[in-house]
Parts: sequence; structure tokens; C-alpha cells
Amino acid sequence: MSKAPRITELLHLFALSLWFGCLAMTSAAAAVLFSTLKELDPVAPGFMKYPQDHWVIIGGSVGARLFGVCDTVQLFCAGIALATFGITLARTQKIPGVKPWGLLARSVIMSIAMGLVSYQLFILAPRMNAELVQFWSAAQAGDFEIAQSHRAMFDKDHPIASTVMGVTAVTVLIAWFFGAFALSSTGRSESIAPQKQLQDPELLGKAR
Repeated sequence: MSKAPRITELLHLFALSLWFGCLAMTSAAAAVLFSTLKELDPVAPGFMKYPQDHWVIIGGSVGARLFGVCDTVQLFCAGIALATFGITLARTQKIPGVKPWGLLARSVIMSIAMGLVSYQLFILAPRMNAELVQFWSAAQAGDFEIAQSHRAMFDKDHPIASTVMGVTAVTVLIAWFFGAFALSSTGRSESIAPQKQLQDPELLGKAR
């Protein structure tokens, strides 16, 4: 593999690594955050009209920013991963050692990852954030029933968001392994090729 395709593959792997790391660390941070706040049961002075679960409000406020940063990183990493993989596909005929089945598998995995992150960024996250803001507003005003209705809508989407995040992480990890395998296999094929070229004249000489 020449220098330019190798750099493209390395950049692709870096984007996938950062993407997976962001998802993993955000999930771990959120788990620690909410479990700690639930145990401490703090009180939010600005929400005294809402009689229960202030830890949910405080955790949601911090968590919304945490997941917002994660979504920004996801968008950045997904863009780089998609662009670099597109370049790899365009250079398929010029890269020795690339297996068609490997590119097909990588294409499927990348398509799934892009579909999941697109759903998260452009459908699920805006909907959940809107419900969260409405919940905060109603809770601060003391409109308990309205607050509970928005909280219920948010809670309804929460398992879906967790599943999407988990499946995205697994998909990105699989894409990373495919990319690493492609990079290593093309390197091996190039190292074998010069040896064959050196052996051919020797075989011809013996044949004579």
C-alpha cells in the first residue's frame, strides 16, 4: 500500500477509535453520574415547586451537556470515517490485496453505523431534548401533571437511546477491526510480492 492510502486508512481507524471511545466514556460517565446523584438525593433550589426526584433534574441537566458533547464528537468522527472510507472505496482497484468481500462487509457495517448515528443526531436526540426542556420548564413552574407527562415521554425514548448508543458502539468497533485487518493484510501482500519477483529469475535459471 502506498503512503497516501495508508494514511487514509490510519485516519479512518483514528476516527473510529475516537468515536468508540467517546461512546464508551460517555456511557460510563452517565452511569456514574446518575447513580451517585440518586444516592445523594440533592435538592435543586430552582425547582422547589416540583416535590420529587430533584436528582433526576440535576442529572438531566449535566447529562444533556455530556451527551451533547458526545453527539458533536460523533458527528465529527462519523464524517471523517465516512469520507476516508469513501476514498478507500474509490481507490479499490489501485490497492493490492484488497478483498471484494472485505469491502462489502465494511460497507454494510459502515452503512449501519451511519444510519444509527443519523437517527440519534437528527431524530432521537432533538425529540428527547425538547421533552427534557418542557419537563424542566413545567417542573420549575410547579405544573406537576404537565411535567410528569413530558417526563414520561422522555422516559419512553430513553431505552431506545441506550440501545442505539450500545449498538452504535459495537458497530463502530466491528468497523475498526475490519479496517485494521484490511490495513494489515494489504501490508502483508506487498511484502510477499517483492519476494516472488526475486524468486522468479532464480527459477528460470534452474529451468535452463
